[in-house]
Amino acid sequence: ESLKTQGEMKKRTIVGIFLFGFLLRLYVAFNTYVVNPDGTIYIFQAKALFYAQWDQLTSCGINYLSIYPFLIVGANYLLQDWIIAARAVSMFFVCLAIIPLYLICRLFFQRTISGMILLILVMIPFLVDTCADIVRDPVSWFFVALGLYIFLLQGESSRYRLFLSLS
Repeated sequence: ESLKTQGEMKKRTIVGIFLFGFLLRLYVAFNTYVVNPDGTIYIFQAKALFYAQWDQLTSCGINYLSIYPFLIVGANYLLQDWIIAARAVSMFFVCLAIIPLYLICRLFFQRTISGMILLILVMIPFLVDTCADIVRDPVSWFFVALGLYIFLLQGESSRYRLFLSLS
């Protein structure tokens, strides 16, 4: 029974580390008042999408459209504020990117070592600071980490061969 208790303690510790990372990022997001220069461009594109101003999508200095303005529009439906919605998308994806990074560590290390690596990941100042910025980097980090995890997972077993095409 002590092994079961130890396993539950380790799981609680991992969840606690995730929660600590989320609360740390939430604190930074609430205490950042300046919108970075890129953020105004992405919010402009999101507003152009929202109001169906298709000719305005690439007139703001960026000649392409990423997934980030679409996500801002989706978050704006829930939050009703463009800046908060854009920051929420960044924060959501920074927090979400930690999960595949932890799972990658679990492929190579024991749960204890992976937990220590997770603690380091949630406290890296650059990753914490970026959650408050309105940039598309967190979305990219999540999909890169997820793709890498899926790629590594297919090498573990033959039953994950379909994952190679998904990565």
